[in-house]
Parts: sequence; C-alpha cells; structure tokens
Amino acid sequence: MGESSYRIRVDEDLKDAFLKVAKACDRNGSQLVRDFMHRYTRENLDALQSDFLEEIEDHEGESIV
Repeated sequence: MGESSYRIRVDEDLKDAFLKVAKACDRNGSQLVRDFMHRYTRENLDALQSDFLEEIEDHEGESIV
C-alpha cells in the first residue's frame, strides 16, 4: 500500500501540547494520528454501512440484505 500525506490546520497551542504528551508516551504525532484514524474508521464503518444500506432500501423500496 502506498503512502500519502494529509495536512491539517490546528491551533499552535494544541499542537504543542499534543506533541509534548506524545513524546512523554514515547510516540510521535504521526503515529498517534494514524492510530486515531484506524480506530475511528474501524469504530464508525459499520454504522456508515448500515446507513448506506438503509438509504438504498428507502430509494428502492425493498431490502437488498
């Protein structure tokens, strides 16, 4: 799998505090952001799939599951 960059804007004080805490936990900011993205995606994917299936059912008038 290829790698990509994702640039975000964040308050400087928040960024500094985040990096300080990350360093204290022997992690870097990139590792923690990737961990968050994986966890967030895993926790919310099922809900999104359910919503999508409900939307399809509403538009077609019958269930596809």
